[in-house]
Amino acid sequence: MQCQKFKYIILGASSSFGLSTISVFNKNKINYKGFYRSGTVLGFSKCLQVENYMAIPEIEFKDTVVLDFRGWTDIFECERMQEKSLKLNFQQQFDLYNKYNFFFKKYFFISSASVEGNGDGIPISKYAEHKLKLENTLKNMSKCCGLRIHSTYGPFQKKLFVYECTSSLLKDGKFFEKKRIDSMNCP
Repeated sequence: MQCQKFKYIILGASSSFGLSTISVFNKNKINYKGFYRSGTVLGFSKCLQVENYMAIPEIEFKDTVVLDFRGWTDIFECERMQEKSLKLNFQQQFDLYNKYNFFFKKYFFISSASVEGNGDGIPISKYAEHKLKLENTLKNMSKCCGLRIHSTYGPFQKKLFVYECTSSLLKDGKFFEKKRIDSMNCP
């Protein structure tokens, strides 16, 4: 039995980033497969719920671009439950990269502009510390790109922001840093 090949693998498909990207991919007939652990991805037949991302067969990642939208963004809970935050905002991405990096073409992960602090370079929360640790660990790895996003749920979020960042990265392979999307001219 032959496995269908996909150009993109979306991890965290039920996240806001995952759902936005899937919508754009569907509209533009881009070949992808999505995975999610919890939440709902209604109407997207190319998405599978998994109990453990590390149990996804290696063949799924072969020659794909991985868009890893997983993480835990509840800043207050990250402060209160620092071990869980470290696991969800650093360790799971690092482990997945190490296990599958020989198979995929490129690996994009979500970071945060909050790693820069208030302009002083000091992360503003445990969440930001864990994202900075991920950035610093993966920044010199081949095939890795981090997306620094600010105010994900802010009032000026641009609908296609993640897709545009990803497209740009696929073209030039540079580490993307966008400190504030609320300064963009968004509709």
